[in-house]
Amino acid sequence: RNDNFWAYFGPLMSLVLLAEAATVFFVRKTAHLPEDLHDQPAITMAILTQIQAWVSGVPILAVLGNNESSDAVYLGRVLLIWIFSVSSVGLVVCPRILKAINHSRKPKASSYKSKSVVHISGLTPSRQSGG
Repeated sequence: RNDNFWAYFGPLMSLVLLAEAATVFFVRKTAHLPEDLHDQPAITMAILTQIQAWVSGVPILAVLGNNESSDAVYLGRVLLIWIFSVSSVGLVVCPRILKAINHSRKPKASSYKSKSVVHISGLTPSRQSGG
């Protein structure tokens, strides 16, 4: 068992909390921008996913820490790290990539209007009706 747990865990938690606070700050700062320039719902979901991982993962790791099974402790740590790394990428970056891919696959709309009028110069309504 490591006696210096808080020496490493304290700075780690302070960095995580600082990063989460900075993220919330910038999300609120960009809330007035058009929807295609900010990802407020996706970032909020990523933050909530990470908070949920901490709230549920740290107590599980604390219980597993007293266990003799090093495999269970390793698996718990790997799952917690995986949730942190994948939640941000999966919830913020992947939707942007999919949106860009789907946008590039759509056929380009023509710049012409669907209804057009042809005007033949030299003909006036008086000449047409006289026949």
